[in-house]
Amino acid sequence: MAIAVLFGLNPVAATVVNNGSTIVAGVNGLRPILRNRTLPLAG
Repeated sequence: MAIAVLFGLNPVAATVVNNGSTIVAGVNGLRPILRNRTLPLAG
């Protein structure tokens, strides 16, 4: 937000940054679920 104020960030660029950080946060939240989906080795 400070960058937007100091450097006049374009609204489209601000939207891209916001959506990108939302996607990264969502994937980060799914890490424990995805990590536990590995199948144990038969043997």
